[in-house]
Amino acid sequence: MSVPSGLTDVSAVAVGQKHALALRSDGTIVAWGDDPKDSTTTTYMGLLDVPPDLDGNVAAIAAGVTHSLALTRDGTVTAWGWDRGAINAVGPTQVPYGLENVVAIAAGGDFSLALQADGAVVAWGGLSGLVPETTWHVDGRAPTTVNVHHAPTVGTPATLGGVVAIAAGRSHALALRSNGTVYAWGDNSLGECNVPHDLYDVVAIAAGGGEASALSLALKSNGTVVAWGADGQGNAVVVPEGLAGVVAIDASALNAYALLSDGTVVSFYPTRTGNDQASPPPNLAGVAAIAAANNHSVALKVDGTVTAWGDNENGQTDVPAGLRDVVAISTAGFGGFNPCGFCVALKRDGTVVAWGSDSNKNPIYVPPGLHDITSVTANAAMLNGYIITALRTDGSAVAWNAEGLVRLPADARRLTAVEAAGWLHTIGRKGDGSIMCWDRHGNVCDDIPEGLSNVVGVAGGAHGHVLALLKDGTVVGWGGSNRLGEADPPADLTGVAAVATGDMHSLALRSDGTVVAWGWNLAGQVEVPAGLRNACAIAGGYEHSLALIAVDPSVR
Repeated sequence: MSVPSGLTDVSAVAVGQKHALALRSDGTIVAWGDDPKDSTTTTYMGLLDVPPDLDGNVAAIAAGVTHSLALTRDGTVTAWGWDRGAINAVGPTQVPYGLENVVAIAAGGDFSLALQADGAVVAWGGLSGLVPETTWHVDGRAPTTVNVHHAPTVGTPATLGGVVAIAAGRSHALALRSNGTVYAWGDNSLGECNVPHDLYDVVAIAAGGGEASALSLALKSNGTVVAWGADGQGNAVVVPEGLAGVVAIDASALNAYALLSDGTVVSFYPTRTGNDQASPPPNLAGVAAIAAANNHSVALKVDGTVTAWGDNENGQTDVPAGLRDVVAISTAGFGGFNPCGFCVALKRDGTVVAWGSDSNKNPIYVPPGLHDITSVTANAAMLNGYIITALRTDGSAVAWNAEGLVRLPADARRLTAVEAAGWLHTIGRKGDGSIMCWDRHGNVCDDIPEGLSNVVGVAGGAHGHVLALLKDGTVVGWGGSNRLGEADPPADLTGVAAVATGDMHSLALRSDGTVVAWGWNLAGQVEVPAGLRNACAIAGGYEHSLALIAVDPSVR
């Protein structure tokens, strides 16, 4: 998301999922970013359509996932964007009639908050896509804490009062009282509403969260920060040791931010423990190929055995005892509340072995009697299961999922390679250098760049972006949201021998054995280690990257 050129005199900014707002000192608003279509109506959400009657009269702004708010200087609120989930109910842009004397606003995933001058909190919309039939109002009464995926109900009689600040995450809300304590309500599936019992002397709050993460932050009067919540893997938010001198805090879908008194910014995220997907087992050597998925990694050794490490919630690192004569590997998976993770191995005799499980903990299916296979690739997507595609010796492709075989397009009969491409799409490469794509149902996809040819390799990320390696060593990218530039190879990237993709990041292996990475960098997955040389293979997972190093530099 690029900032508009010439944007100056900015007094405040607000960032949503795919759009951003800037408030100028003259009270006007500038909006930029993506304005996606509502999947149910195919009309644009209007995220960038700032109401013209706001011109020069805005005191504060807020951006949610698919809507925006503006607080005017007369204490009223204006909202625009998509009323997510608002069917026969109150949506996040439907400001309650008569709302006035507002001094602060906050925008969540599909709900909005307003703080009034008397310390009362007004909220409208709903959490987790479920919207109450009427607005819910906190006017000195504490709202009822709710379970996962349930919207708040009208508050029960209990003292809240004296609120001086509010914050909204994707599906939860925070209120800071004048006595320095914090109240939280909404979705609590990741502990985002579990305010530490000994928390006091708070001067500022922040809330964030994504589809599988939720963060709550509190800044204390002594300049230290307290955090709670977790990511979708259950990893808790941990404040960096010794963090002090903080003057402001903020949170996004995945990160927490602290502004220090010296003007520097510290970013932190839920601490990952126990998986170590980016840390190969000690003494691992003799590796011929590597593969990576959500939070696990796999290595094929030259002796035909397989080693796997990292997250094992679905048994994906439990390599079958006695597995030998493996010539190729592939792996797939996703995290969240119902994770999936599995590995697939192609044996020398042309048969396929799979281990791990889907999101329902069912074993991965392999069609009986499958043989004469020369390559295999695996793909998985949250809520939609998995698909495995194999290439036969005659150049025809065969694909299957948990329900059985998938009927493929007629053109998938003369291929030289198949590769998973994210969102359960698969790409087939033809002998003439062209490619074709189909979805999990076997339907042909039409988003391949027109005229693309001379393709010698492809890779697809979990969120839909695709890289194509051309015969001349250059790379072409397309697809996905591309909001982190994962589909935009560096302009000077040449001499590429192989490409790989992670969730929303990309890797390129140059013919000289060096690696180039770009895109999402939440966990340092595109920070190629200094001095990395003699790489002969690459792989990308959810937020980690792997490089296989050749002991003999002449072997690449």
